[in-house]
Amino acid sequence: MRDKNNKAKLDPLRQAFGTLFDKIELVEADLTDDSSLEKAVAGSTYVVHIASPISDGYKTEESIVGPAVRGTLSIVRACAENGVRRCVITSSTSAV
Repeated sequence: MRDKNNKAKLDPLRQAFGTLFDKIELVEADLTDDSSLEKAVAGSTYVVHIASPISDGYKTEESIVGPAVRGTLSIVRACAENGVRRCVITSSTSAV
C-alpha cells in the first residue's frame, strides 16, 4: 500500500476480505520503486497486488500504463525470486 493508515483505502479491503483481513499483513511500497516492492514481498507466502495508477493527474496513456505494467512485472519478479506460492493481481477501477 502507499499508505497503510489511509482509512478510505483500508475500508474496502476490510470489507472484501472479511474475517481474513486480520490475517493479512499490509506493507507500504512504491509501485515505481523495485527495491521497495522486493522488500514488501520478501518473506511472503501469498501476495495480493491491487495497486495501479489511476488517471488523476496523469496526462498521457504511457504515464498510466507504463508504471502499471512495470510495477506488475516487478511484483511478479519479486514473487518468483522469493518463492511466493501465489500472487493475485487485480487492476484499478480505471480499467473499467
